[in-house]
Amino acid sequence: MNRIGRYERVVRLVLLLDRAASHVPPAVTLSVLAVQPLSKTLEEGKDPVFASETLSIRGVTNDASAVSELMTGLRSEPPLHEARLEGLKQNRESGATEFKITVAL
Repeated sequence: MNRIGRYERVVRLVLLLDRAASHVPPAVTLSVLAVQPLSKTLEEGKDPVFASETLSIRGVTNDASAVSELMTGLRSEPPLHEARLEGLKQNRESGATEFKITVAL
């Protein structure tokens, strides 16, 4: 891929990240916003394996409805409409809800 092609791809990904981040409600604290995250644990002597064309969003909130609000916002964006809630876990002690969302780019 030439320099112009790489530049255009980076700009596209930055715009997608900006769109995704614009839907994060104030009640949500993001812990991960990663493009093409690792899909396996790193192993010595092996090349890393990435989840290509994927955006990973992880966070925590004390208001579980904020996760629904985030999903609705992500799905309303044309290039981000393939958002899937991969995990939702509530901490019984603190009441905080942790979530993981995967978006196909």
